[in-house]
Amino acid sequence: VPSKIGCYVITNFQHEIMYIGQTVNLKNRIQQHLENPEKTKLTPIGKAYYFYYKTIEKEKDLNKLERGWLNEYELKEGQIPILNSVRGPI
Repeated sequence: VPSKIGCYVITNFQHEIMYIGQTVNLKNRIQQHLENPEKTKLTPIGKAYYFYYKTIEKEKDLNKLERGWLNEYELKEGQIPILNSVRGPI
């Protein structure tokens, strides 16, 4: 995973989206997820398994990209991804 700006998706083994996020350092962010028990615990749709990402050049474009992915998911599923509702410091 590169240390670049980007948006990412975490899915279970069946590729069902569990989390959509953004970061200025993808490598550090995935490590934070792996160290957070709330993001690695068993959920009703399984455990986090895959990490997909898209790098971008400009940090100012992060919100737009992430919001687009979240909107697309919410339109299709009627809710936000299961781990996006977890609150707390990360």
